[in-house]
Amino acid sequence: MTNRAIVAAMVFLVFEPWPNLLHGQESKVPSFSCARVTSRVNKLICSTPDLTQLDQELAMVFNNMQGQPIDRNELRVEEDEWIAALHRDCTDVGCIESRYRARLRFLQDESLRIASPAAYEETRPFTVPAGLLKEAEERIGKPCDSVGGLVNVTISGFEVPSTRFQPILGSGYVVVVRQAGEHYFAFLFTRAHGSETACRIRDSVSLPPASSASQFVQCSNQDPPLSGFGVRGPSQKDLLAFWIVNRDQLRFERVPINTMGLERAIQCHQPEGAD
Repeated sequence: MTNRAIVAAMVFLVFEPWPNLLHGQESKVPSFSCARVTSRVNKLICSTPDLTQLDQELAMVFNNMQGQPIDRNELRVEEDEWIAALHRDCTDVGCIESRYRARLRFLQDESLRIASPAAYEETRPFTVPAGLLKEAEERIGKPCDSVGGLVNVTISGFEVPSTRFQPILGSGYVVVVRQAGEHYFAFLFTRAHGSETACRIRDSVSLPPASSASQFVQCSNQDPPLSGFGVRGPSQKDLLAFWIVNRDQLRFERVPINTMGLERAIQCHQPEGAD
């Protein structure tokens, strides 16, 4: 796949709008009919806008994958098993959101692996203990507290790093770095509507270890238009990784900057911070 095709594929995977949005209408229904739902999980999906959107997004990615060179029967069986586990294990919005985001991330990874093995390899998560990664993912969808300001937002099980990382304040979201042992994570959260202190964690991602990363930076690119954050290496010149913040779907997406030929195009600077 050419760099141009990879760029097109990445932009599609990240920014493809919902069908109703193409006509200027906000989509308000999930991928299934809410008229006769009986399960607690489906009722919560129908009544919670964030879950409704996640359900639509997952359905779109799932349908797109069926057009790729894969075993479609195996994909359907796997999806049925995931749905069964979702209904068996989840009883609240936080659990459902966490499961949806994990499933969505998995399917998008698989889609990218099929479309471009090179881009897939470049965007593998940085290695952390499986238990710690699960702990970070389980925070997704959970409430948090920012009584001490955005810099001091409290995330259970994770601490403010001893080395100062300025938060990144975006349009409707904030990205902060938190530490668990020797491992670092970036968390995406939004303020609760009408509240000065309540917030909700939207996504998390593991960062490179301190031994190979020296700087947390705010980054952007003009063509294609991307904005987010990155991590620089010990020389403070090389960009080790770059994630965009998908503002519509409130999640991180790592961009394969080398495969896409964006190493020199992305502009980064120290975050201005928040609060």
